Amino acid sequence: MSETEKREPGTALAMSGGGFRATLFHLGALLRLNELGLLRRLTVITSVSGGSIASGYLGYRWNHLTFDDRGVATDLVPKVVEPLAYTVTPVGDESVRVLARAGSIIPQQPVACSSFGSTTCRPRFSP
Repeated sequence: MSETEKREPGTALAMSGGGFRATLFHLGALLRLNELGLLRRLTVITSVSGGSIASGYLGYRWNHLTFDDRGVATDLVPKVVEPLAYTVTPVGDESVRVLARAGSIIPQQPVACSSFGSTTCRPRFSP
């Protein structure tokens, strides 16, 4: 059997690692794929590290998403993007503040976290 014959039909997405920054990057990629109606067409996602955080949470929430007739998940942001962004985003990270100023997915609503003393952090998602 040739290599071509072993391939299964479908659309795959590979999500690389890199910690929480990779998770945030992949949330942006998922947003764009969704805007284009491609997210629902995915048949396989392979991932490592920060990419696995994003893909795992997407998989966890997949059956709760509502897709319109164009294949766009109309509630991807509130059900996947915002909760995960809150979870992995440290407030003091300058790259995150730059993304927020650029109008990205991370609302600027820090709250005091007693477990971190005087530092502030974003609200954490709890399922």
